[in-house]
Amino acid sequence: MVYFSVKKGIADMDKNIDWDDSDFFNRLRQSLLVALKTFQDYPYLMDFFYKYAGKMNRLSPEHQTDNIAPGMRDKFYHYNLDFSKVREGVDINKMIAVSKFVVSGLTNEIFKKIKMSGNNVVIDQIIKEVDIYIEFLREQFYNE
Repeated sequence: MVYFSVKKGIADMDKNIDWDDSDFFNRLRQSLLVALKTFQDYPYLMDFFYKYAGKMNRLSPEHQTDNIAPGMRDKFYHYNLDFSKVREGVDINKMIAVSKFVVSGLTNEIFKKIKMSGNNVVIDQIIKEVDIYIEFLREQFYNE
C-alpha cells in the first residue's frame, strides 16, 4: 500500500506541478495541493499513513520515493527554482528545511483534526490556512 500511494503521489506530483514556475514557495504550495487531492480521492490512505507508514523507516514515503523515483526529491527542491529573491545571508538549504517542516507540521495537525472529527478533506479550507504560513515564510526569507 505504501508503494502504491508513493508511486501514485510521485506520478501526480510530476504531472501536476508547474515545473516552469521558479518560485520555491509556489512549488511547495502546489505539492500540498497534489497531496490533498490524493487524500481526498483516497481517504483511507491518510489513516494508513498515520497508523503504519510513518512508524516504519523502510516503508516511509521518503525512503520509498528514493527507491521508486531516484532524483525526484532533488528535482522538487532544486530543478528550475530561482533563489535570487532570497535575502542575502540566508542559507538556502536551511530555508528549504524550515519551510518543509513548517508546512509538514501544519498539514499533519490539520490531518489529525480531520481524522478526529471524522470530516472529509476540504481542500479550500486547508489551503487557505496553509497560505497564511507560506506567506509568512515568504516574508521571512525573501527580499521585499
